[in-house]
Amino acid sequence: AAEKLYRRVWKLDFSTDSYTDVKEALESTYKNLGAGTGVGLVTCAGVGDMYNEGQAVVAPGCTSGNNFATLRYIAGYEPLTDVSEHAEIDLDLQHIMAGLGGTCGNQCALSDCSQTSNKETGIGCNYDEATVAFPSGDTCQWDGLALPDAGTCSVADPANYDHTSDAKAFDVWLHGANSAKSAGMRAISGFASGAATKGDEASVPYRDNKHISVMNDYWRLKGLDQYTWGYDMVKAAFEGTRIGDVNFGAVGRTFRKEAIQKGIMYMNIFPYVIWEMQDQVNDCKAGSLLANDDNSVHAWDEAVAFYSGSTLFGTGVNPISSGIMQYALADKRCKNFRTCADGFEGGAAVNQHIWQLFARGRDAVREAGGLTGSELLNKCAIAEDSMDKIAALSLIPFIQGTLRYLYTT
Repeated sequence: AAEKLYRRVWKLDFSTDSYTDVKEALESTYKNLGAGTGVGLVTCAGVGDMYNEGQAVVAPGCTSGNNFATLRYIAGYEPLTDVSEHAEIDLDLQHIMAGLGGTCGNQCALSDCSQTSNKETGIGCNYDEATVAFPSGDTCQWDGLALPDAGTCSVADPANYDHTSDAKAFDVWLHGANSAKSAGMRAISGFASGAATKGDEASVPYRDNKHISVMNDYWRLKGLDQYTWGYDMVKAAFEGTRIGDVNFGAVGRTFRKEAIQKGIMYMNIFPYVIWEMQDQVNDCKAGSLLANDDNSVHAWDEAVAFYSGSTLFGTGVNPISSGIMQYALADKRCKNFRTCADGFEGGAAVNQHIWQLFARGRDAVREAGGLTGSELLNKCAIAEDSMDKIAALSLIPFIQGTLRYLYTT
């Protein structure tokens, strides 16, 4: 980059390197610029796009493939690692929602559905204590990263779900369909099914995180498994069976659909967002982060990916579409409570606050690499403080949704 700039500026050579050549070479150096604790503070987000006097973009910012973050902003957040596959967990949720079948419409109360059920097509909601499962099969039986020849784990058009050919909702939840790991497929059910042992070797395992442990204690008092309540609740809603005080075989399909959709978001994904941050804090306190290493923030970036989903990849602040994950819920509910950035308009103010904290935590753990003693612990404390505040602020859209449904039902 330095040589290209030198040729252009001092030798007045405008033919050897194009503007794009020099720009991309310069961008490739961002992550290494500075010295000491300043290394890594020059980012694509910090440099930004170039505008003319009419405030139109005349030259976009980072576009080089040398640094993944230059391509993949997440609603303005700059990940330092590749979490694109993680974010595609929202496609699983999209396919699950599409495959839950019809309902009796808004005229029916949650516990009063008069439409005749048909478990083969997934239409209807009147079970009247019959134990009827949502359609399921072997559509998502993964072998490594491949499906058996006879299987299909896709939904061609979520807006026009075809029960005869598209992947079944239960199978997508149980086995995963879109978010690939290095070996196997990431599944939403796995976020909650291993809650008792996840992170056993860490200083703070999943079950002992200060936020998740409160959830564990509550559901234990309600008669559910202390750790796998999130998995057990969604599975019972799919299968139409009893769990605790709820008999999902005796409620309407609308109730079961809502329990599945919201259960997946609140009981499976939300705790896992917290866990990814806790995992990052654990690594920080263990002193296992390397100096000047973007990979040191991977778990933190994963938390952002699971909070936002793939719809927000490649977007700046205030994206036009906010997807279907927690970020979208906040944007949706702010309009009901006048808590958007501009009253009833714009994105949710709470998302803006959370995004500042995500960036603060990312920078803290990035800067913690190679440090020891009190300097290390101070950086880790910033990350942990950010985690605590994000976990608390994430409850605001949940509370808003609860109040709205209490008022309207």
